[in-house]
Order: sequence, then C-alpha cells, then structure tokens
Amino acid sequence: MNIEHILVYLIIALAALANIGVTLVIIRSELFERRQKAYQYCVIWLLPFVGAAIVYAFSREPETKGSGIYPAESMLGDDPIVGIGNAANDYFEQGHHGLNDV
Repeated sequence: MNIEHILVYLIIALAALANIGVTLVIIRSELFERRQKAYQYCVIWLLPFVGAAIVYAFSREPETKGSGIYPAESMLGDDPIVGIGNAANDYFEQGHHGLNDV
C-alpha cells in the first residue's frame, strides 16, 4: 500500500467520524422536529465535511437560557422619556457623552 492510498483512507475515516459525531448531536437534540432531523441527516451524509460543519454550526443549543421575563425597570439609567428632543438636549447640553464630560 502506498502513501496515496493511506491518505485517501485517512480522509474517508475523518469524514465518517465527523459525520457520525454530528449525527449523534442531531439525534440527541430536542430543538428540531423529526422532518428537520431527516433533512439534516441528508445534508450531513451527502456533503461529507461541509455538510457536517454547516449542520453542527446551526444545531448547537444555546449555552444559557433566559427567564423570558423583562425587568420591570429600565436599566438605561436615563430619563424613561426618550425622544429626539431629549436625546439632543442630553447629548449637547448636559454633557452626557458630550464635550462636558472631559
């Protein structure tokens, strides 16, 4: 066996391992419906490296989940009445991010 055959077998083995790994990620995922998973399997196995990379990039679950509740009070620290007039006054006259902050 020459070096070319070994490289071809190595590339095939790496593609198969990548595809198997991403397929397992999709199987365990609860983000997708059965039909979506079937389409993803097709992409993974019909486009060896590229398909696995694309599906993996879009299938990762968010690391942290928010509570889904907005805070009762605004965290901006400015006047809650925001408008173009107030923004211009705040910026130019009161020194907020303006020249008077220096």
